[in-house]
Amino acid sequence: MADEDGDRAEAVARVKEQLTFLPGGVPNSLWSYTKDTLAEAIVDGEKRRSPAGVPLVRIDGTWYYNDPGDFLTFMKEYPGD
Repeated sequence: MADEDGDRAEAVARVKEQLTFLPGGVPNSLWSYTKDTLAEAIVDGEKRRSPAGVPLVRIDGTWYYNDPGDFLTFMKEYPGD
């Protein structure tokens, strides 16, 4: 359990750093989140891949692109279902 908690904490810290570098910031629909709570929601959220294989995460019923290596789409709303 301690390893899982440590891994989660590292993942949350990584995502928080990635959120800092978003060129346009987070979408308006996520402004109610602090950077900490948004990072936790991204790490803990339901995940799947788009038909093109792009990682997605679901937050508050909406799917968002979840490829932190692609700053142009990271945390933008996914236009699919």
